[in-house]
Amino acid sequence: MTADRVTLAAGVVDDENLLAMDISDPPVLFARHVAALWSRVAGDEIAVATVSSYIQKSKPGGRYEDDPVPAPQYEGGRPYWLPEQESALIEWWNRRRGRIGDPRSAGDRDARGKRTP
Repeated sequence: MTADRVTLAAGVVDDENLLAMDISDPPVLFARHVAALWSRVAGDEIAVATVSSYIQKSKPGGRYEDDPVPAPQYEGGRPYWLPEQESALIEWWNRRRGRIGDPRSAGDRDARGKRTP
């Protein structure tokens, strides 16, 4: 199986075909779908690289380890989320550290350079 295909119980979804299809409810959410979702919520464009960055920063030792991005599943090293996780992704986006107006953003840093709550 290549990285551009995800096997689900319902069958195989080819990500290249998803690009060409007009689907309001895709069978899985790839990073670009999450970026589009967060863009709608934020009212500004969120890059796919931002989604990948938040995943990395959600790992142990990362900025978001205490409140990680909802865990994606992986196929061929490529993250994806199930549609049922959409509301959790939106909730996480709205409460994440570092957003404008978050009083935790201006916090001090500990000895490792990690922001303190």
